Amino acid sequence: MEIDDPGHHTSCGTVENVEFSLFKCEVIFRSLKKHSKCEEVHMCNDNMACILHPGILIESQDGEEASYFCACQGPKANFPCPKCLVPKMKLDRITESFELRTSENMHSVLQKVFQASSKVTKKKILQGYGLHNINHFLWDFQFSDSYAASSYDTLHSDDLRKWGKHLWNLMLEILEDTKGLGNLTSK
Repeated sequence: MEIDDPGHHTSCGTVENVEFSLFKCEVIFRSLKKHSKCEEVHMCNDNMACILHPGILIESQDGEEASYFCACQGPKANFPCPKCLVPKMKLDRITESFELRTSENMHSVLQKVFQASSKVTKKKILQGYGLHNINHFLWDFQFSDSYAASSYDTLHSDDLRKWGKHLWNLMLEILEDTKGLGNLTSK
């Protein structure tokens, strides 16, 4: 299967950036897609043959990455959460439950968009769910749900972008001072 390169992403708008993000994921995970539907036999270290069904169970992201990964419109949308359909006006109601986004229900939204006759109707449907008009690459994977896999990573939660320029360097200094640098993954 040939996937078209969507072009240089730095000159793109939001929808194009989401498409580019999902394009990269499609290229990376393309080889696993066929194996997710029909098993892959793998010989393990104990010489036992195991049947594997590859899938994406968790994706560590910050808020912006989660919006891109789930093809959601993001924090300014009427439904900004990439995990559920909480209306923007009810984000403060943390004790209430809201319908979860799933691959099935978001795919059905895009089916409604596809069947809509006018651009205005299509836009209204998409806004009603905070979605972009993009088919997610994981919808074709068995054992994978992009919305259930999305996990907000606390290391990514620094929205002021201090991690890479400040906190990471500080952590490296501390590890070096305590002789822990390079020993975190050793036995």
